[in-house]
Amino acid sequence: MRTPDKKNSLIVRGVVIPCGLSDNTNDAPQSKKDIKKIFTNYLNHETDVQHTFVKNFNVYTLENTLTETETVIAGQKVPAYSWIASVMVINPEIQQMIREKKLNGFSLGAVSDQSLNENADFLNKSLRYEDLNDSEDLNPLFISLVEYPANGFKFEVYDYESFLEKSYKSDNMSENEKTKGYVSENLLERILNVFMTKSETSDEEKEELKKEDAQADISNKELLEQLPGAVAKAVIEALNSFAKENNLEKSENEKKKEEELLEKKDDKEEEELLEKNLDEKDEEETKLEKSYKRTGPSQTLTKSTTKIVDNGLYRKKDTFLNSDTRDMFGRNKKYL
Repeated sequence: MRTPDKKNSLIVRGVVIPCGLSDNTNDAPQSKKDIKKIFTNYLNHETDVQHTFVKNFNVYTLENTLTETETVIAGQKVPAYSWIASVMVINPEIQQMIREKKLNGFSLGAVSDQSLNENADFLNKSLRYEDLNDSEDLNPLFISLVEYPANGFKFEVYDYESFLEKSYKSDNMSENEKTKGYVSENLLERILNVFMTKSETSDEEKEELKKEDAQADISNKELLEQLPGAVAKAVIEALNSFAKENNLEKSENEKKKEEELLEKKDDKEEEELLEKNLDEKDEEETKLEKSYKRTGPSQTLTKSTTKIVDNGLYRKKDTFLNSDTRDMFGRNKKYL
């Protein structure tokens, strides 16, 4: 059924349950298998606002799937095997709340098997993944549009025209996507177009291609005849290059060894010279010691520079000097 107001709609795309990540309430992270169990229980594809458990009108599910590779939504990396959804919002009140940033992401409204059989107060009862014995027991009732998504992922918002132009794997892929080998849809289309246009050739073009192929066959024969010589030449060049490299390595190693030998030789000569000098010094010292013992310390006479003042106490010119009347300084013992 075509919806006439879809051109005036807002389309939001976001994460319902991220794989392997704990939410903002520190609830248990869900594995790939757990998410599949919960996903296959969501059969009504209904939405509500802020977990009111009241069905939205004029809000339609466009996409409800599990990713197989890492993707990016609203600038955030979403792990592979996560549950994502896209909904088309025609309801003007909900559109206004989205524009005013009062609704920013998805949150799953679900109940356990036990609660389905009871008159449970869903609004005042919080159900946590960690309280479940098995994710199979969880029954999603609504994908809720909320202001603060517990999973931490905001949704992307498009108008109808921008959604039509949007390519989830466009040429402007992130570096992470490029390294993982993603191929953009536009690039794939261009490649297919090239092959399609090449396959649609006229009869004349086919004839020209046959001629080119024939010429190629002739050149190939010539190449085959020349191949053994070319291979032999290439092998010889490779061997020469290899031998040259080995010779260079050998010469470098030999040069290094010679340098090491020269260093050792210099060190040895220096040690021998040092030992010789020490021996000569010891010999000279020994000679000096022997000479000292034989002759005793050498004594030298030095002229005194002290001036003796004539104070009348010392001898006159005609005074007879001898050891009996003078002391060792030449002073007259008589006056001492």
